[in-house]
Amino acid sequence: MKKILLILLLLLMSLSCTSKSADNYHIISNHKVDGYDIYEYNHNDFFCKTYYEDIYYSDSLYNYGFSFYGCAADMTFFIKQGNEYIYIQDALELGFITLESLLPELEKLERHPEEISSEEADYYWLDFYINHKVVYAYAGGECNQTGNETFIIDGVEYYYSARGCLLENILYMRNNNEYVPVSSLLAEGNIDGQYLIPLLKEK
Repeated sequence: MKKILLILLLLLMSLSCTSKSADNYHIISNHKVDGYDIYEYNHNDFFCKTYYEDIYYSDSLYNYGFSFYGCAADMTFFIKQGNEYIYIQDALELGFITLESLLPELEKLERHPEEISSEEADYYWLDFYINHKVVYAYAGGECNQTGNETFIIDGVEYYYSARGCLLENILYMRNNNEYVPVSSLLAEGNIDGQYLIPLLKEK
């Protein structure tokens, strides 16, 4: 009997965290964003208690996005186009809304970059986001190297400094499970350099 009850409980938990209903979408925006309301999908409060952040912009001190509780880091914030709910990041990429219009609706959230260890060289999480993806710095380790990586954005020269066992590039983002230099993404037009500037220093 206990086994049956446990199975039923697990099924109920699974349904509570995966099933979606239009009744669970609620408007949270104070103002229209390019003509659209922002909706939050409310995850079941009883079972889904893990804290998550959905980040869309970073400056030198803070991240800007939405925080929520859920079973997983699932899509939670949407606009509504006709009868279809469109995830905020998709809405940005498709041009339904702009980041500039969205910013007033975002929460200011503390950045918590990973501490770079002097014992191990690795890709360290900087808790800094561009296009919904985080930027990493390859640094750390016992090598006594200090280096700069230079970026030219709109004709202005900026740099990022790091210490440790350094590679040719310092800043990276993950793409298809691989670490790709930020400089390559900039050169290919995959990211806008304006959103990298808060992480850099001007020469």
